[in-house]
Amino acid sequence: LFANGTLPHFSAFPIRELQRRCSGQLFGFMKNIIRRTVSMKLRKRKRDVSSSSGTLQLELGRKPTRRQKDARTVSTSTSSKEPTLEVVKTIQNLLEKSSTVKYKNWSENYVKGAKFRGVKMAGIRKAVKEAIKVKEFNNIFASSEKSLDLAMSLLEQEMSEDRLAGTLLVAEHIIPSGQLDKADRWEKAMLQFSGLYKDHLIDWNTNDWFSQKVLSKLFARAEPKQKFASYLLNWKDSELLWQRRASHVGLVTHVKHGDKLFDGFTDLLVDNLEHCLREGYEERFCQTGVGWVSRELFLANKNVAVEFLERNLKYLSPEGLRYSLEKASKQEKKRLTAAHKKLQTS
Repeated sequence: LFANGTLPHFSAFPIRELQRRCSGQLFGFMKNIIRRTVSMKLRKRKRDVSSSSGTLQLELGRKPTRRQKDARTVSTSTSSKEPTLEVVKTIQNLLEKSSTVKYKNWSENYVKGAKFRGVKMAGIRKAVKEAIKVKEFNNIFASSEKSLDLAMSLLEQEMSEDRLAGTLLVAEHIIPSGQLDKADRWEKAMLQFSGLYKDHLIDWNTNDWFSQKVLSKLFARAEPKQKFASYLLNWKDSELLWQRRASHVGLVTHVKHGDKLFDGFTDLLVDNLEHCLREGYEERFCQTGVGWVSRELFLANKNVAVEFLERNLKYLSPEGLRYSLEKASKQEKKRLTAAHKKLQTS
C-alpha cells in the first residue's frame, strides 16, 4: 500500500487476517491508517476530477462552477511555489549535514539573539553550489525572477545560515550574471530587499554580510551609479535601525574613492551619516556603522572627515569615535579624543 501507492477498495483488505495477526490496539491503529489513507486518496481523486471537469467544460464552451475555478486557482498557485520550496529544503538539508554543535554554540554566543545551525561560510557556499548543480532545479536558476524569489525565500528563513545562503545566491550567482545591472531590474530587487529589515536582517552578522556582499556589489555594477547610490543612501529616512545602517555600510568599500565615483558622492554620504547619527545616536549599532564608514572618509577627503566629526562630536559615543578615528593621523586622534572627553564631562 505505502510502497507503490495503490489503493484497492477498503473491503478488499484481509481485515480478519490482519486482526488475527495483530494485537487489538495495533489492529485499531492500522485500521485507522488505512481508512484515512483511502479517504485522502478519494478526496484527491474527487478534486482532480472536479478540476479536469472544469477544463473540459471550458473546452466545450461551458463556464466552470465557482468551486472548480477555486480548485484550479489553488492548484496553480501551489504548484508554482513547490519547486522553490524544494530547493530551499535541499539547501537546508545540505546545511544541516555540515553543521556542528560546537560551532552552533560558539556562533550563538558571539551573535546574541540570532539562531544558527552551526555551519561555517565555506559550508554555506558549498551547499548553494551543490543545489545549483541539481538538474531538476535548472529552470529556477536559469530565470532571474525565479532565482531571486528563491533567494528571498532563503533570506526570510529563521536560521542565520539559510539567510546567508540567500545572500550568497544573490551576490555570487545572480549579480555576476548581469541580471540586476539595469535600473528597472535593481529597483525592483531593492524594493524586495527593503522588506527584509523588519524581521530578517536584524542582527549585525546577517545585516553586514548582506550589505558587503549584495548592496556593495550591486553598486559596483548598477547603471546609472549615481541613481543607485541616491536610492540606497535615502534609506536613511527609514524608521528601522538596520535599514539605516545598511544605507551607508553597503557603500563602505567604495567610500575611499570619494568623488571619483561621481561628482557629489561625498556630500551625499556625509548627509546620510549625519542624519543617521542624529536620528539614532543612542543605538550602539548606529554608532559602529557610522564610525566604520566615516573612517574611510579619511582616505577620500581628510578635511571632510575631520569637519564631519567636529560637527557631530556630541552625538558620537566613545566607541563610535574610536571607529571613526582608526585611519586618522595621531595628531587628529589626540585632538578629537580630547575634545570629545571634554564634551562628555561638561
